[in-house]
Amino acid sequence: LLKDGFYNDSSTFVLVHILNEKSKAQFPPSIDIKNEQEVEDYIYQQFSKFEEEFIDSDRRPKIEKEIILNSDTKLSAINFLKDSGADSCVVASSGEDDLGGAASHSLAFYLVAHAPCDVLVIRPD
Repeated sequence: LLKDGFYNDSSTFVLVHILNEKSKAQFPPSIDIKNEQEVEDYIYQQFSKFEEEFIDSDRRPKIEKEIILNSDTKLSAINFLKDSGADSCVVASSGEDDLGGAASHSLAFYLVAHAPCDVLVIRPD
């Protein structure tokens, strides 16, 4: 997506991870979730992997990285988008489809319904 000219040289991307107990539970077992520095290092490694995979090194936009500590992921995401004046938001979905409506509780579903900007949901392969 981003390597195909989705952005221009004046674009700014903010990579955000909202850190809470649920997101810590998804870290690999090798990460000591009680060690703040280890957790932060792991998140920044994931940001770097995202940059390598999705951002064209020849047309590098401004990139900011932020970790938000909050137990209410959905509210934090909405407030961040409002406060930052974002034009758009890209969120990864777990890819789990549940006909019983469980997907309606996901962050991606919530952002599509409530974000003050366009939302692009990316599903895993």
